[in-house]
Amino acid sequence: MKCPNCSKEVPDNAKVCGYCGTRLVKLAEELKAAKKKEGKPKAAQKQNVFEKKPEAIEKSKKKIAAAEAPLQKSQAKRTPLPAIIAVIVLLAVAAYLFFFTSVFRGEQTYIPWQCERKYAQTDDEIFLYYTWTTLEEEQIVEYFRVADHSVSINYAPVKIKSKGFGKIEQDEQGFFKQMYWMKLGKFQPGQYRIHTITNIREAVFDGWDWFGPGSKWPTFDNECLLIVEE
Repeated sequence: MKCPNCSKEVPDNAKVCGYCGTRLVKLAEELKAAKKKEGKPKAAQKQNVFEKKPEAIEKSKKKIAAAEAPLQKSQAKRTPLPAIIAVIVLLAVAAYLFFFTSVFRGEQTYIPWQCERKYAQTDDEIFLYYTWTTLEEEQIVEYFRVADHSVSINYAPVKIKSKGFGKIEQDEQGFFKQMYWMKLGKFQPGQYRIHTITNIREAVFDGWDWFGPGSKWPTFDNECLLIVEE
């Protein structure tokens, strides 16, 4: 090292300059510390774990794509809910149309239980009906609970294909009415005498009169002539 005062070369471990007498203890210590610092290896920079090589990134992308592929296929195969609902609605409409076009194909001819003569065509669906009227709504329900109906055609009993009720309605006078009907189906050309019998099992009141056992009207017996033309 050099003396800071006379610039002469002196040993590195010298504490006093042999030429000018300058103390060199501090300078020697600084030089020693500098040599230790230079001799110490530099700390290796830590690799940023978040910095990946392009090959590693591409490999990760392929793994993610392979894992998501089965899920994407299952989602592609899955039918959307709106499509399922639309199919159900279409099937319901088709069933409804099929039923009513097959059951009620052609004209519907309604024949009252009591009539003198009625005309129909061979393609007509024949229905028998009558309407019961009461003063109170509950009286209609009670009447049809105890009323039994039967039909014969040309004095031979027939099996009813279907039967049912209309809605209970209230007319302008405040009375309650309900229609009862029975489906007989289609007939070939000819004349048919339709005989209907209503047997009332228990006494029932309509708001004005009593019907059933012990009354003036224990049963109802009606006839109608049906003429079917081609």
